[in-house]
Amino acid sequence: MTESTNNSKLDFDSILPYGEKIRPLIASSFLTENDLKKLLAQKGIFISSTHKKHTVPLLATCLLSPDEFEFLRSRQRIKENNKKIITREVAWESDCTLFDALKKEQIPFSDFMPRRSTNYHLSSKRNKFTYVEDKDELILEYTIDRDNPTRDWSTNKSRHEGKVILKRDEEKKKLKMIMEYTAVETKELNDHIIKHIVKVGKQNNYIRRDDTMKKILFGEFSNKERVEFLLSLHSEDPYDIFSFKEITNVEISLDTSKVLPEDIKWMENKVRNLILKGEKLHDAVFLTEPKYHDCLIIASIEAVYDFSSFASKGSCTIEYGFLSRSHLPDGNSEFEFKITKLNFESNKPKKKVEGFLLSKFELYKTHKYELIKPQSKPKPKKYQA
Repeated sequence: MTESTNNSKLDFDSILPYGEKIRPLIASSFLTENDLKKLLAQKGIFISSTHKKHTVPLLATCLLSPDEFEFLRSRQRIKENNKKIITREVAWESDCTLFDALKKEQIPFSDFMPRRSTNYHLSSKRNKFTYVEDKDELILEYTIDRDNPTRDWSTNKSRHEGKVILKRDEEKKKLKMIMEYTAVETKELNDHIIKHIVKVGKQNNYIRRDDTMKKILFGEFSNKERVEFLLSLHSEDPYDIFSFKEITNVEISLDTSKVLPEDIKWMENKVRNLILKGEKLHDAVFLTEPKYHDCLIIASIEAVYDFSSFASKGSCTIEYGFLSRSHLPDGNSEFEFKITKLNFESNKPKKKVEGFLLSKFELYKTHKYELIKPQSKPKPKKYQA
């Protein structure tokens, strides 16, 4: 093994990472609890718990084969390369523009970074928002460098982008906060930035001190309401951008606290969850028949859409819902979405087309949520299937 003086690189041609060197890969980012449990099972290690506090220490003591290491790398790469979008809102009580309100505000990144055991650092220097005058928007983009043996066999560094967009709706008196991230670390930094902006807004009376951020949470819906909301994103797009084609992936769990319809009672205590992958799954009886919706827990859906705009047209696959790294989201899991596949006819850069589609799907989602959002707000709870 060759190792640099700053301990940042390993020669993977000579040795595979293990112990503390493998922890950044198995303990963070988008590897799910089931990913790690599956790998342990392949090595002949079987445990009842899927929690990372149990699986990570076990894997850190194991020597991984090249195939096992590549399994972890490929699983993480697939899940990290796509931008994920989360949106929050808060009432904006002032007539002041975002530029006037926040033009002097500097984001204290150093206060948000973990003080111990961090495996990343901020690589961009900008800590102030850029103003989009004609839209009254503020945009902050930044990057981090992270220790991570997933890019190739000769480096354990990767770079990840984070982005926060602030939009003021003058008519509705709302501040919309859109977070884009590609890694758990940039998601956490985005969360700190949003909370900081809300704190500053309250200190300067732009936001009421007793107001709270509005999030779309898994636990605010009943099972029936959640299914209805997720399926509403297959109906007509009022902005005429997306045209739904089919569902290609959906995972359905049964809520054991509910009474099952007679024709599926045989599933009780026998079936925990159904993973459906294929074509035209929106025609599956579980989704088309409302009588099943009250006892179904559907957290996320992957669907294919055609899209058309003045600049480009094509098709894309979007995964949306309450995405979780465990079997079921908890009640506080937020709605998010990402584009997993994109094909289009245009000379425009892929990144620009993707950004356009993400912004339009955000409008589409918000419109559908406003039509169907739950009237009551039950306390978020954990679900068991």
